[in-house]
Formats: sequence, C-alpha cells, structure tokens
Amino acid sequence: MFSGLTRPTQVCHGTRSALGLDFADAMEPRNLELYASRLGCKPVFLHALAALQRDARLWRISSVERGLCRLLGFGDDGVLIERRARFGAQPIAVGDWVVLEDERQDPAHVAHVLERMTWLQRGSAHREGEAQLIAANLDTVFIVAAFAETPKLEARSLRARRLDRFISAVRQGGATPVVVLNKLDLSGRNEGELEALRNALAARLGGVDVVCASALDQRGLEALSERIPPGDTVAFIGPSGVGKSSLINAVLGEERQLVSAVRSRDTKGRHTTTRRELLMLRTGALLIDTPGVREFAVVTDEHIAGFEDIDELAQHCRFNDCAHDTEPGCVVRAAIERGELAAERLESFRLLERDAQRLQVKHDAYARHLEHAEQRRFGRMVREAMASNKKT
Repeated sequence: MFSGLTRPTQVCHGTRSALGLDFADAMEPRNLELYASRLGCKPVFLHALAALQRDARLWRISSVERGLCRLLGFGDDGVLIERRARFGAQPIAVGDWVVLEDERQDPAHVAHVLERMTWLQRGSAHREGEAQLIAANLDTVFIVAAFAETPKLEARSLRARRLDRFISAVRQGGATPVVVLNKLDLSGRNEGELEALRNALAARLGGVDVVCASALDQRGLEALSERIPPGDTVAFIGPSGVGKSSLINAVLGEERQLVSAVRSRDTKGRHTTTRRELLMLRTGALLIDTPGVREFAVVTDEHIAGFEDIDELAQHCRFNDCAHDTEPGCVVRAAIERGELAAERLESFRLLERDAQRLQVKHDAYARHLEHAEQRRFGRMVREAMASNKKT
C-alpha cells in the first residue's frame, strides 16, 4: 500500500449528506477557509474572493467536457458537494477556482475564474497552434517515463527532447517538475546503478528531482508520498504506456484508473486515461490525472524556461549575443570544460530553442494566412455592397 496516502474521499452528488472524513470532527463547520484548504486552496484565492466583494463561495473544477464542468465545493454545513456549471467561451481547466453566478441553478454558470497561481499548457505542433491549457493551480507535476526508455533519455533522441519540453512547460507555468522513472521492476539495476542513473539524469536536466518507482512491487512509492504533502495539488503527465494509471492507482490505494497490460515486445502499456480529472486524497492532497500525450510543443514568447543555470552563466559572457560555440570569453563553454555544466545540458537547450523557433515560424505564417483571409473576406463584402448599390 502507498504509505501515507489512502482511499479518495466520497463526494455527495447534489446533496449534503455526511462525508465521514477523518478531519471533519476536528474542525468547526463554519470555518470555510480550513475546509477549502482540503481542496488545495491557497490564501491568494481567498483574498481574490474577498476582492470580488460578493457573497459567494469558491468552487474548484474537477473535470471539463463538452461545455460543462464539474465542480467541488463545501456547503455551509461543511459537507463536500458537487455541482455542474456552464462556462461559455472563457478558457478554463481542471484545477481552476471559480465563482458561480447563481448556485441554485443546475447547471449553474461560471461568473468568474480566479487568477491562476500556476498553470500547465502546451503548444500545438499544427499550424493553428493555439496554446492548450491542461491544468491549473498545480504545486508539483510528476513527469512519468518508463525505465525501458532511460538509455534513450540520456542521448540526443526524440524522447529526451520530449522530456525537456515537459520540464520547460512545467517550469514556465510556475510549478515544480519531478521526473518519475516508472516500471523499476523491469530495469534489472541494483541500487548503485540506480543512484548513478538518477545523478546523471538530474545533471542533464538541470537539477530536476528524479524518482525511481514501481507500482507493481511498490518500490519508490514512499519517496513519491513524501513529495505529495497535504494541501498540495499534483499532476501526472507523460506519453501513453509509461504506467501513469498504475502509479495513480497505487497513490489512491484502489483500482480507480483503468490499467492495460504491458506489451511483451517493447514493455510498453497502452493508452487508458481518456480525460483530465481532479481526484481527492484523504490526506488533503489532490491529484490530477491526464491522458497520455505524444506531442508537447513549448509555448514561449521570450526564452526557454527551465534553463536558468545557462541563463545565469550567459550573463557573464563577453558578448551579449554569444552563441556559446567558439566565441572568446564564453563563460558557458568554460563551465562545461571545468565539468560544472553538462555538455548535454547545452545541447538540450539549443535543440529546444530551435524547436520553439520553428513552431513560432509556423504560428506566424498561419496568423498571416488568417489576416489575408480576413482581408479577402472584407474585400468581397465591400464589392458586393457596391454592386448592390449600383443596381438600386
């Protein structure tokens, strides 16, 4: 069993019957701030609610589908309740804190989305390329990879670049990334080899925390539990087949998420999670499960997040536009030569920056295409109006 984490709490659907939570007896039902903290609420959201100057309660989005979102909140009697609401055209995500227009309606209508503390979004590799908001108000994001992929994570590969994109996106949104190497039971490595792997991968990833785990034999689950404290909201992301659902089942202590068998030819699982969902843990932590993603483009307007170590060194280079290649006085190259910065780290930064530049070119081209299409549409409208005036 996953130490420190137990079964998720039961939610009352549209009613206010008792929950039987182990923390309910220790709190006054009127203390809504303390109850809201069980949904991962931070003081900043309570202050934002007070600034609205309206008599309303906070609700947290637990799932979104087809114009409707499901919300979790606490009633005046301290009982957890679930509601449905429409949100119109405003962008929302699982984990958002919202205020409803009229709580008596079913479904209600989302009146305000409180400013997000952190977020996770990805760009599209397609030409339309608008950023897709995945989740909001996260403290930690666990990026799951399978142990079978670790040799490819250490080299210049598509999987390594995908991992870099995940980390950059998490840091850009303000959350803390943690890499989880899952399926430890299939690795065949001893503790010494695992420690060397963690250190090497952490160095290449700029000091990102790396955890080795197995949902099957439960090794490493204690280390995961230590990184999911009460009151925090965490998410599990990664490509399909790396065992996210198995890990989440271990976290929840029950078979809440469907799990598929591992293919013997490549030790990969199959896609099982189909939607994003906020799950409550009785410790007071919250967990967001996400479907597997294959493409994860970086959304950036300035610089690539997650490479602050290189950014700091680059400030001391002799030339402001130093490419960290053969220029004299390059502090970044000097750090690599002294062994203070991994050469793979600089290579990862260059590749990710190149990917972002290519994506930006696609987006700019598509924006120009839309602008020209709008101009042509307006021109046709003017010509039709002039022709109509001539006839009259």
